[in-house]
Amino acid sequence: MSRKTAREDAFRILFSAQFQQVSPDSLISRYFDNKELPEIKDLEFIRQEVSGALKNQDDLYKRIEGALKDWKLSRLSQVDRAILQIAAYEMVYDEDIPVSVSINEAVELAKRYSSDAAPAFINGVLGTIAKELEA
Repeated sequence: MSRKTAREDAFRILFSAQFQQVSPDSLISRYFDNKELPEIKDLEFIRQEVSGALKNQDDLYKRIEGALKDWKLSRLSQVDRAILQIAAYEMVYDEDIPVSVSINEAVELAKRYSSDAAPAFINGVLGTIAKELEA
């Protein structure tokens, strides 16, 4: 499994977390219930992404909302919110992943799962967060 595929699985699991109030491990177990389990390293990456994004959700939401222009977090689609949350988690808390990779992967997820306007929107929000991190 590629890192890109593992990140996509983490995004899907995080998206489902918006509808289920269960632990990250339960979310991951349910997600892979009828699927082949990935290799241990990929499963650990997925677990780290999901757990980290949920554990730091309040901080990540504040950062995302601070980067929104004339928008509130509550107005975002749940898909866009999950994409932004995964990418912001990587940018803020995972030093092993370059910020540019997190942004690019988020834009690719938006192209696949969201509206036509979402990739540019996601790119702009994450670009603002990246500038704040550089300062």
